[in-house]
Amino acid sequence: MSNKKIDTLRTLILIAFIVLGLLVAGVVLCAIALIRGNNFFSNTSLAIIFLTCYVLSVADLVLVNQLFARREALFRRQIWIDGIFDSDVEIWGDETFEHEMAKRFRKNRDDSLKMTGILYMHGFNNQPLTTFRQVDIFSLNEITLNVIQTTLTNKENWIYGLNRQNHFLFGATVKSKDEFFGVLQNIADSINVELSRRPSLPMAFVMLGANIVEENESIYEAIEHASVAARYDAGMRLSGDIKLFDPHMLESRAFEREQSLEIDEAIEKKQFLIYYQAKWNLRENHYYGAEALIRWRHPRRGYLPPSAFIPYAEASGKIVDIDHYVFETVCQDLARWKKERRRSLIVSVNLSRRTVYDPGLINFFAETIKKYDIDPKTIEIELTESLAAQDTSFIGFVIRKIKALGFSTSIDDFGIGYSSLSAIKNIEFDVLKLDKSFIDDVELNKESENLVASIINLVHGLGMWVIAEGVENPKQAEILQSHNLDAIQGYYYARPLEVGEFEALLEHNKFESEEVSEALNKHRNVRIIMKGGDER
Repeated sequence: MSNKKIDTLRTLILIAFIVLGLLVAGVVLCAIALIRGNNFFSNTSLAIIFLTCYVLSVADLVLVNQLFARREALFRRQIWIDGIFDSDVEIWGDETFEHEMAKRFRKNRDDSLKMTGILYMHGFNNQPLTTFRQVDIFSLNEITLNVIQTTLTNKENWIYGLNRQNHFLFGATVKSKDEFFGVLQNIADSINVELSRRPSLPMAFVMLGANIVEENESIYEAIEHASVAARYDAGMRLSGDIKLFDPHMLESRAFEREQSLEIDEAIEKKQFLIYYQAKWNLRENHYYGAEALIRWRHPRRGYLPPSAFIPYAEASGKIVDIDHYVFETVCQDLARWKKERRRSLIVSVNLSRRTVYDPGLINFFAETIKKYDIDPKTIEIELTESLAAQDTSFIGFVIRKIKALGFSTSIDDFGIGYSSLSAIKNIEFDVLKLDKSFIDDVELNKESENLVASIINLVHGLGMWVIAEGVENPKQAEILQSHNLDAIQGYYYARPLEVGEFEALLEHNKFESEEVSEALNKHRNVRIIMKGGDER
């Protein structure tokens, strides 16, 4: 793209500086001649030359400033391009694209249909491409660009560009909407074929939006409307599905903006509530910890589960603020329980993909536990298996930093489709949480029971604790205990509860013996054995 342009601008800046030097020299010489009264030129001629050189110097100085600004902009764009492509590429930016598209549309004043389109990718559960590994972003972008270039070869009525959100833009004059859709569908299908040949890449979905350019619609509005269509209901659509813009989609866009503001307000006004789901220690028969879960007490829509707002929060980046809110609230509760001499617990806190990649995460953890005087051994950080399996080197680095603070770590949702034994072997997790899907029929299916038993033995061999999620009846608990499972988290032992109800559960429940319950609630030392025999 811009390496040649940057070199050209560098040459122009050099020439402009040389001209500026000559003009300034002319100004100085004319000024000296006027002061000394040189008779070689008349004073009037010298004054005209002086003024001409001065005006040209100012104009040249303005030109130099503009050239520097343009060069700086190209440098910034080149750095950005290098961040999403593994090699130098020739591709228009959004401003150039809009200008060229407007020019072409003005030339075509026949009955041709003018259309814009946009293509972008997202991951599983609508996770943005920016959360992927850099090497995967490079591969996905290069696959997309190669397919676009191949498909649009010799299609002179088509142009394409790239905006700053890493979305590919399209513009064309076509005979019909079906013609435009057909080309976009070919691009999407070709990308999906290439992705199927690269199983090492993370799951990615191709989202497409299109818009028919109205007579009085600006190019900027046309592209924006295509973008709205591409993102509309993206989490529920199949890869390659094309949406045509409809004005009612703007209502959804307005809702997204409103929800963004509402999340900020919810954090400020503490509308988010932390529920705790207790964890049961099968080895010692008592509640030893809990998982912190978030709910939203919305002022108009009532109590909202995470599924109602977490997907949008992840896509918009607000999830980082929510994760920070959850962690700090947990620290506040732990500090209060310590002050009130309640039983010591290990509380696990989930981290989203975006939060894990936040460069300020470790500092935030360190400052927060210092602020509330929290023993780091009472906190466990949970990461999903999909995250650990996709970027083992980086996640391993983050886990080491987290453990250096004194936290324990767990891998959540093990076995939901991303299973990677090498990931849990190479990353220093303390706990593995077995997904509910393994437990659902463990009392009915001997093969399921044998599979669970094998996983427990394997994970114990790696020096990790194993927790089963979703245990709902005593038969499941009995079977799991017979296979030396360490702990259980499920509705049989406890549902997610508000903090007051959770505290009441720990005070009085039907599972703990009176002796153990009294010892724990009076803050006496009761062993909690974790990975490698460490006691908590």
